[in-house]
Amino acid sequence: MTSRITKLRASDFRSLNGLIDLDLDASVVLIHGPNGSGKTSFLSALEFALTGSVDAMSRVERNYKQDLVHYDATMASVSVECRHQDTYSNPANLTISSSGAVEGTHLLDSVHSRFFSERSFLAQATLSRLLEIYEISDTRDGENALTRFVKEILGLEVLDNVIEGLKPTGHKARLRKSVPEFSDAEDEVERLLVSKERQQKTLDELLNASITASNSLKESLEAFNLDKDMELQALLHTLENSLSQENEFTRLLEIDRELISARSLLGRLSKISVAAIAEAEQILMNARAELDEWKTTHEPRFQQLVELVTSFLVNSPSPARVGRETFRAASLNEISAELSRVEARLARDEIARAETVSAQSSLNKATERSARLGDRLEGLSSSTSDLARALSAVSPFVKDDECPVCHRDFREISKGPLQSHLSAHISVLTSAASELQSVSMERQKARSEVKKATDLLEAHTANTLSIVDRNSLVSRAGRLRDAKSQLEDAENVAKAGDHCNERVRDASEKLSELRQDLETVEGIRRSSQKFVTDLKLSGIDPEDSTPSILELCKRAVDEQLSKMRSREEHRQNAMRYTQEMQSLADRINAEKASLEQIKKRVEKAQASFKEVDVLRQNFKRLSDSAIAVRTEIVQQVFNESLNSIWKDLFVRLAPEEPFVPVFALPDTASGPVKAELKTSYRGKSDGGNPKAMLSAGNLNTAALTLFLSLHLSAPPTLPWLVLDDPVQNMDDIHIAQFAGLLKTLTRQKKRQVIIAVHEKPLFDYLALELSPASESDSLITVELARGATGQTTYSTHLMTWDPKRLFYAAG
Repeated sequence: MTSRITKLRASDFRSLNGLIDLDLDASVVLIHGPNGSGKTSFLSALEFALTGSVDAMSRVERNYKQDLVHYDATMASVSVECRHQDTYSNPANLTISSSGAVEGTHLLDSVHSRFFSERSFLAQATLSRLLEIYEISDTRDGENALTRFVKEILGLEVLDNVIEGLKPTGHKARLRKSVPEFSDAEDEVERLLVSKERQQKTLDELLNASITASNSLKESLEAFNLDKDMELQALLHTLENSLSQENEFTRLLEIDRELISARSLLGRLSKISVAAIAEAEQILMNARAELDEWKTTHEPRFQQLVELVTSFLVNSPSPARVGRETFRAASLNEISAELSRVEARLARDEIARAETVSAQSSLNKATERSARLGDRLEGLSSSTSDLARALSAVSPFVKDDECPVCHRDFREISKGPLQSHLSAHISVLTSAASELQSVSMERQKARSEVKKATDLLEAHTANTLSIVDRNSLVSRAGRLRDAKSQLEDAENVAKAGDHCNERVRDASEKLSELRQDLETVEGIRRSSQKFVTDLKLSGIDPEDSTPSILELCKRAVDEQLSKMRSREEHRQNAMRYTQEMQSLADRINAEKASLEQIKKRVEKAQASFKEVDVLRQNFKRLSDSAIAVRTEIVQQVFNESLNSIWKDLFVRLAPEEPFVPVFALPDTASGPVKAELKTSYRGKSDGGNPKAMLSAGNLNTAALTLFLSLHLSAPPTLPWLVLDDPVQNMDDIHIAQFAGLLKTLTRQKKRQVIIAVHEKPLFDYLALELSPASESDSLITVELARGATGQTTYSTHLMTWDPKRLFYAAG
């Protein structure tokens, strides 16, 4: 299966304005466009869809993803498809919001994504800085990208990891850092001795604390008649259960709260008297008298008004429930609304009656006019038009005065010619036909007017009330006006009745409240005797005032609560010291057991030292073997592989350049592999760094061939090469050699090449040079541009192998 990128779809990505949907299923894809047309954005979209990143932008801007959306859009999208066995999301679809949020999964996993970014894709911004990027350290240990490539190519990653991993075993300081167990074993004995001294000190402190707690416990137990030599567990049980006075304490607290409440309530109700209740009863009696007087004077008439209103308003509220004034005001609003509705309907009836009379008059006039026009039509001959047309048809056959029908001579009966006679009759008949048509049109119009007047009359008649309905509405309007007038006149009466009701209600509530307060005072007086009994007080005269009795009870409660709180404090202290002594006893036992373990741990630490010494010797032998193997690989493979490929590629593109770039490695193989760049003068003597020895054009050539050599030196994990304008600063000879190299990459190395160029002549040259030369070759050309509105436009062309093209070219 040929591994290829087969399709790319991008919308509003970077400078791409709009949607582009391109087929890339060819061995070579050649892209052209002027500056700003979107070539680099197109290749960045491809990189982002494959790897989820744009490395060239990420090196410059950390939050670059929010710049991936075109400035005229709110969201960008990319989609890519390929044929490759190791892809896990094919096709891949990603969307990017203007905030930089990405949804979707890129096509390649992390390993293949790194391979594509470092070995398969050469961005335009990267080419000029490629040598610098390769030499910049991007890890903590100073390893640059070039060194990482070399290790992967030579397979040194595992050996370097082994050597680096075993390095700490040769030095105790590094071993302590890398292997915590060694440091633990080395320090174990000294730490255990320090621990023993610390634990002995802790044990002494615990014993002293136990003595102090015992003395405090004895002091707290003096308030109780208990055996001081009782076991701690039994003592704690006795303190928690037998000596607890929680129920009695709760009872006293409840009595205290009731006393406080009773004294406060009695203070608020001290002014309640029988005289105040008698005054409230008199006020209630007067209010009821006023209400009875209002009912006698106004209630019958107001009830008649209620009955009148309910005859109109079935769902009106009850005056007893909402109040007389509320009932009156609500009823007045509804009666007024109903009266307005009835009067409006009568007014519409008056208008409809007048309109009916007018419509009837218009109908009579239209009917009379239609009848006159009908009589006129009867006077005209219905055959006049047909006769005129017949004579007109005969007229062309009249050549002289002989009749073409009867063949008689017209001069026998008239002095004038036959042709003139026929023309005169045709004119008269034609005029009559015109008049007949005019009268018919007027009659049709008159009939339309009759129909319109009839419809209008029917409409006005439908809006006119019958005599019975009109009389009923007139009668209802009169009764509504009467009800409205009575409701308006009853405002003061209704308000007066409501006022009387309110006075009775307020006086009743006030009297009830006073009676309830008096009863409460009597209840407090009875409760004071209960407090005396509950507290078991003596020497208190029941005839004393209630405030005095409550004051004596409050003092007694406070005294008893104070004694109980003091006793409870001693009990809580005794419980705390007992628990503390139990805890101290447990800790003392634990510390003693810990001291017994120190000797065993010292022996274990010494055994660990012996095991570590044996392991260090084994690791030393393993590290020496790994260094020897790495030295052999570097000597046998490096100069024969990487330098050879890079030299061949560079010389092929720049055959006249005497300084050839090469890899340089440390002379000693015992240290870590760290690849560096230098030049070789005609393969004989060493030169300086390529950036110092090569021209700008050959420096780009060195960077390009270094990228290609690193790509070709490794197994073709992804046989794709994506190059963005790689011929910068190259002359025509270099470009021709580069075109030949691209042929070799696609036809012999089976690489898919996607290349973007800026210059149109170069694009046409490469399209010609890379044209298919066999059945396995194919070429897709893509030309990008900007439309008049700024939209990205594109055109594509697929070229495949066609043997006939050779003959066409030869001819």
